[in-house]
Amino acid sequence: MPDTLPRPLPLNPRHIPGIYNYCDRWCERCIATDRCRLHADEAALKATTMPGGHEDPWQIVTAGLDDALAKVAATRWAHVFADIDPPSEAELQQSMRDEDRRDERMRVHPVVHAAEVYRQLVEQWIETETGLFQREGDEAAKRAEAGTPREEVEWEVEQLREAVEVIRHFMYPIHAKLRRAVHPRIPPPELDVEVDSLQNDTNGSAKVALIGIDRSLLAWRQLQRRWPSSATLAVMRDSLESLRQLVEAEFPDARRFLRVGFDTGDLEPPC
Repeated sequence: MPDTLPRPLPLNPRHIPGIYNYCDRWCERCIATDRCRLHADEAALKATTMPGGHEDPWQIVTAGLDDALAKVAATRWAHVFADIDPPSEAELQQSMRDEDRRDERMRVHPVVHAAEVYRQLVEQWIETETGLFQREGDEAAKRAEAGTPREEVEWEVEQLREAVEVIRHFMYPIHAKLRRAVHPRIPPPELDVEVDSLQNDTNGSAKVALIGIDRSLLAWRQLQRRWPSSATLAVMRDSLESLRQLVEAEFPDARRFLRVGFDTGDLEPPC
């Protein structure tokens, strides 16, 4: 066991600053993991918590926060916080009450509410439709035994499996990113800091949510091609399509947001 605490990885010139802020959080399928500081830090964290190890996994997290704080202190915003006194206990309690009220207002915002409804629908569908896919597996095996080329059967099953994987992966990030996008629009307003009208966190978060919605809609359509008469699948797709319309209306510039790395031409094409 090493005697020293794990420290953040040294700066890597290949890392693209902030690329992880607006990704789809699907590292296993990402073409940019070698350009991502967060991915490297998470790999280092896993390395320190191998079975049988004794390192505290929060040590590397703390070290990373120390590193981030040091960087913040060196930025042009450092003077904003230099002369601010810490809040009193009463001020902290009031701030917590204000944030609770703000969370409640955000919960009933049409975009956030629709995202929550969709998430719950998917959770219920996953719980209730396990038998459907078990039967599909049995039918696929029968088709192969009956003479259907095995490659064809395997491809059909893989298409269904992939659709379910996409739906399951994005069901939570869609909701989380839309909460983040809506948050600055719920009173009280954020700090009076000038932000770009297009390249801002609200549009970036909404764009990531829209990417997840787009891919999930394609997945639902894939399932509908297999079960075209399923009323449940139609409800799921319609719910998500309605959510997409709400998001596009609420954040009309989101799709024009440029995600660093992914949309700015900083990534080499895959070999």
